[in-house]
Amino acid sequence: MAAVGLQPFVPVAYLTKEPIFVVGLLNGGSCCGAYFGFVSNIGILIWCAAAAICLFTAVFLFAKNQRLAGTFPLLVAGTFTAWLMLDDMFLVHDRLLLKLGVPEAITYAVYIGLALGYFATSWRTILQNRVSMLLVSLFFLATSILIDSVLHSESDLHVLLEDGAKFLGIAGWAAFHIDLALATLLRTFSEEHLKHNPN
Repeated sequence: MAAVGLQPFVPVAYLTKEPIFVVGLLNGGSCCGAYFGFVSNIGILIWCAAAAICLFTAVFLFAKNQRLAGTFPLLVAGTFTAWLMLDDMFLVHDRLLLKLGVPEAITYAVYIGLALGYFATSWRTILQNRVSMLLVSLFFLATSILIDSVLHSESDLHVLLEDGAKFLGIAGWAAFHIDLALATLLRTFSEEHLKHNPN
């Protein structure tokens, strides 16, 4: 908070207040309904829940077992999901990287590469769980990217299709990884129970 208060670049309110309130300040009063960005904000909360659950589970299992092998997929998934949340929240690829001259196509290619890296290093764990849920989420996320890349329209139908597919993709991604975290915990506790109670 000291850094926020001492930085000389923008008014403190721009960094501490809710975005809708800041837009109101810039327009000389109230301008927006509290419902603005409702679905987007829910999506960010879902990203956050998935990232937090994966990272907490990874840290918990590592502290308990001191084994990286079982926690690595959750660690990678949690970190990647946290980055996707930050991208969504702060418009990294939509605004920031574009201003720096990085085309969206390059950003999408990097993200696809990171996802493939995650799948390549964690495929055994992924296949032990509800992989169909993950495939459905990837289908919706890819559909959203495709619509965004091909159709450049702000019509209600276009926005509903693009953002609706994105929201369903986020929900599916979160559901798969929360289920993965739970399954990993249950598997670990089951193995420990059998170890201590072989009969």
